[in-house]
Amino acid sequence: MSTTSVPAPVARAKATITGWLLLAGGTAFLVGGGMHPRVDAPDGGAKERLRIMFEDGGWYPSQALMLAGTACIAAALITLVRRRLPAGAPSVRYAAMVAAVGAALASVALLVHLLAAGEADRLVGGGATPITDTLVVVDTIAIPLFGLAIAALALAGALTRSLGNVVVAIPGVVGGVGYAFAAGTILISDRLDGLFPTAIGIALWAAAVGVQQLLRERRATVTA
Repeated sequence: MSTTSVPAPVARAKATITGWLLLAGGTAFLVGGGMHPRVDAPDGGAKERLRIMFEDGGWYPSQALMLAGTACIAAALITLVRRRLPAGAPSVRYAAMVAAVGAALASVALLVHLLAAGEADRLVGGGATPITDTLVVVDTIAIPLFGLAIAALALAGALTRSLGNVVVAIPGVVGGVGYAFAAGTILISDRLDGLFPTAIGIALWAAAVGVQQLLRERRATVTA
């Protein structure tokens, strides 16, 4: 039985693309998260808090950037999985598969965020808000999966030294778990809303791993 291998230049090009996608995704997610509207409405429910954010001028740009960021991260992880990397670290590959699915679903959730803002007036008037209703449900599923999968990937990558390292993994794990718990509890409580900003840890992890990938491929190209 014959096997085919990817030419080294092609493999390096794909690795470089993965690095740039992670760096771009992390940067976009970080900037978008920093622009995200903040809400202090202790007496309001989930929909009231969403209405306030929908009416904030920073909602659309923040969600668009976060959407672009998660989409880039999803594309990078899919590329990583298709290349069957990291070699010799099956636990990392499995974690990357789940994280790729989580990032793709999170991208869909953030697209719903953009569409739901058009229902701000209906939230004020008490009208039907099907997109916002969908948003709340999707968020409690997609975001926790994304956050926990990234946390698991960051941890597995650090332990095997195949993707990032211990220092880089810390913001990924903290950010992933915090983001997951904040989004996963929005239907029942706002007590963990303060954990939403920890999501920047995901951005920092993605950007740092992206830079590491680029530097690694640059060294490989120089020594080739």
